[in-house]
Amino acid sequence: MKTENNAIVSVKGIQYIDGEKLETELVAEGYYKYSPEKISVIYNEYDRDTGIKTISELTVTGGHIVLCRDGGQNTRMEFEKGVKCVGYYELPFGSFNISTTVSSIENNLTVMGGSLYISYNLSLDRLTTTQNDITVSVRLKG
Repeated sequence: MKTENNAIVSVKGIQYIDGEKLETELVAEGYYKYSPEKISVIYNEYDRDTGIKTISELTVTGGHIVLCRDGGQNTRMEFEKGVKCVGYYELPFGSFNISTTVSSIENNLTVMGGSLYISYNLSLDRLTTTQNDITVSVRLKG
């Protein structure tokens, strides 16, 4: 797989917990590959406290989206409208089963970059449910 950083990737997340809105944003260099059958976005995240790197890969195939994170945080999340998807989230003290239920997907990614928006509910081991919105924007370099 080609690993040259050819894009600037912005990931904005909003999580609603107990009436509170928590926002996060990450901007990083990354790799973007587009084909009509499959879109890949790969970017690195670094923990500010430990410096540990996590490699995140977002793959879009039709209406099915997979987010895999490997390194400091190991995660696999799947998103598909109308389908409850089960994944996992690993932390240093243990791992959790998670499930996502998507309410909206807006895929505006093209050969030139663009954005992907996902609105979903996240359940952690069937105990806690939060509403989440994520927007991934890709701008090609050069």
